[in-house]
Amino acid sequence: MANKKITDLSELTAVASDDMLEIVDTSTGASMKISQGNLVGGQPTAWTPASTEGWTSPMTTAKGYYTIVGNVCYFSLFMDGTSNSANTYITLPASKTSINTGTASYVWTSAGAGMNAGSALTTPIRVDVLNNDTRMRAYKDMAGGAWTASGQKIVIATGFFAFA
Repeated sequence: MANKKITDLSELTAVASDDMLEIVDTSTGASMKISQGNLVGGQPTAWTPASTEGWTSPMTTAKGYYTIVGNVCYFSLFMDGTSNSANTYITLPASKTSINTGTASYVWTSAGAGMNAGSALTTPIRVDVLNNDTRMRAYKDMAGGAWTASGQKIVIATGFFAFA
């Protein structure tokens, strides 16, 4: 590629998952490679969300995925178990702490689906990523309604948050 302008190269319009890009590491003067997945923020990573309040132990199902792009974490989760509290707190992925906004009690809110006391909810649930915290809080509706402290509880949500 010596003596060739980047503008003279043809463009790769369909990037495959195994395509590589050459990078010059200026600190070592060596050429390195970076995968397409790492270039755009990495591939989804499996994650087991944990409840810090809201379900009896052990959970029936607790699974999720997250991807980090820069200082933003995108996540999805599914949690199913027996409720033992009106409150529901879930750990954030990758042991991250959300940024401190200084004013808000939460950083971002996302919507999801759920089940309360064994009944499917017909309205979206609300999930707040707490400010400067390692947890999110789920509510049974967008108004911040409390869960029933018994019966089957399901939380299905996607969201994102920034971290320092």
